[in-house]
Order: sequence, then C-alpha cells, then structure tokens
Amino acid sequence: MRNLLFNVYCLLSTVVFSQNLTQTIRGKVADGLLKSEIPGVQVFVYKDSVKVAGTQTDVNGVYRLENIPVGRVEVKASFLGYRSFIRPNLE
Repeated sequence: MRNLLFNVYCLLSTVVFSQNLTQTIRGKVADGLLKSEIPGVQVFVYKDSVKVAGTQTDVNGVYRLENIPVGRVEVKASFLGYRSFIRPNLE
C-alpha cells in the first residue's frame, strides 16, 4: 500500500508541475538612427521588478528568451554607448 501511494503522488506531482505556463519573447535590436542591427546587447526580462531571464543579441541583433512566466513583464535592453531601452507591460 505504501508503494502505491508513493507512486500515485509522484505521478500527480509530475502532472501538476508539467502544467506551468510559459511564454517565449523574441525580438531584434537595431540602432534607432542608422537602423543597423546591434550584436551583443544585454536583454533582460523582469516580472514584478524581479529579473527572471537574460540573454545577449546574436550577430544579427536577434534575441530569444524562453520559459518566461506568463503575464505582464518588462524588457530592458542596454549596450555601452547607447541609452537603455525599457519596454514596460509587455504581454
């Protein structure tokens, strides 16, 4: 009986944990004046003022952040020599 309950508990906890809803955020960072892509830009995602993910843009200025909790988030991009860009309330 004890093994059966343990196995049922493990099965239920796997099902519950596998239902976490997440989203993917992707984009491209370019110079506002020249319209050229900027590689190496730091991109961070914040949810309720807490950093939940971060990455850098690739050589084409493209970034992709996966497994971001569903809901409103803020995306911040920063690069040396540029003013930081913040996109609030992204959903």
